Amino acid sequence: MINEEIKIGLLEYGYRIDKNSMATIEEIIEYAVEADRLGFSRFWLGEHHGPLTTTAFTNPDLLIGIIAGMTDDIKVGSAGSTILIHDAYPVATNYKLMNNMFYDRIDLGLAKGSGLVETKDVVKMDRDLKSRQGFREDFDDKLKLIYDLFYNEKKNLQENEIVIPPFGGKPPEMWYLSTSYRNVETAIKYGLNYSRSLFHSLPGDDDYKKEELLQFKQDFFEKHKVYPKVNVGISICMENTIAEAQKELSHLKQHYGQGENEGFKIFAVTIDSLHDMLLEYQNLYGVDEFIIHDLTDDPKQMLDNINAISEKFNLQKEVTVN
Repeated sequence: MINEEIKIGLLEYGYRIDKNSMATIEEIIEYAVEADRLGFSRFWLGEHHGPLTTTAFTNPDLLIGIIAGMTDDIKVGSAGSTILIHDAYPVATNYKLMNNMFYDRIDLGLAKGSGLVETKDVVKMDRDLKSRQGFREDFDDKLKLIYDLFYNEKKNLQENEIVIPPFGGKPPEMWYLSTSYRNVETAIKYGLNYSRSLFHSLPGDDDYKKEELLQFKQDFFEKHKVYPKVNVGISICMENTIAEAQKELSHLKQHYGQGENEGFKIFAVTIDSLHDMLLEYQNLYGVDEFIIHDLTDDPKQMLDNINAISEKFNLQKEVTVN
């Protein structure tokens, strides 16, 4: 029997093979609208800054607002915003406004990567962060500033004459994105939910770490009196048989230039093996929500896949996300 509380979200990067970027945008919107209808919990878009000419977007903020306006229940957000290359102020203003326009359906996922090979040469950092102390220090400073803009409204108004509209409105859910549980102290400090990616896992990060997760939840509860939301991200290539999925996966890896030994884990699955795997992972990882990145390139098959997943996991019973 499937656990009725299991939730499944989707992750979209906007990569397509030999596809016009604007055509891909239309496909992404259709994909999100169908995911909403089928009862998926979240639709996340990953910010990225690569050299692929067919990529549909880099910063997904505008697309997040469009998708939120065309859906009803599904949470929409970034996975994640590379705040190292953005000013904290517009990140806070954009996401708080969206979360109140589309009430409590916007997620702000935070990623540590720069997204650019030579960030310092291409992007000017926040004006108030003069000293370049390194990525870790920069990220923490940005996160602290975003948190302050969200949760210290009265102080910012009185002392700095800063308002993040709507004043008194609800900030978006904030998520810390990571490949492990090494950064849970930051999540606890700022009250961040936690998303662990399995497809970006580094050597040594591929064990379950369930005990670490349980300790994180308990420590989080002691500080904030609520438990954090936690999910696990996986990347799949789904076909009717495992052999077909493995063949397609090999083809897609060759196209994107990913060797077999690179640290990007993708599962070749059928709908039945995916079902069994997520139920097993639900117990092993101690989570009830999974974010699926479908590497499939064919838009029709992507729609077929989420219809099959929704039916197999009975997702339409839980259309409303709490």
